[in-house]
Amino acid sequence: STDPAVVTMKDSQTTSDDDDTIACPCPVCQDTRRVPCPNCDGIGTYVAMGGRTVQCTSCNGRGFVMCRACFDRYNEDPYDIDAIRQVMNRMPD
Repeated sequence: STDPAVVTMKDSQTTSDDDDTIACPCPVCQDTRRVPCPNCDGIGTYVAMGGRTVQCTSCNGRGFVMCRACFDRYNEDPYDIDAIRQVMNRMPD
């Protein structure tokens, strides 16, 4: 007899997002939920007018932003800026 509390991926044929996330990683970010910043090319700074180097305001100098492909995978609103900031603040550098 098998333990009903132990469920393998083969046994679980549900359609919940958690199972999909485990079954196949995001093709864009491999489930890291972050990608290089398109504004600064992942560097964290860019050269502004006049040749001055400034911190990127899109990624706050971190060099990465949230993966846009993951919003649907985690049922998140891509327009909820406060929620995006909270997730980004929890991500390690």
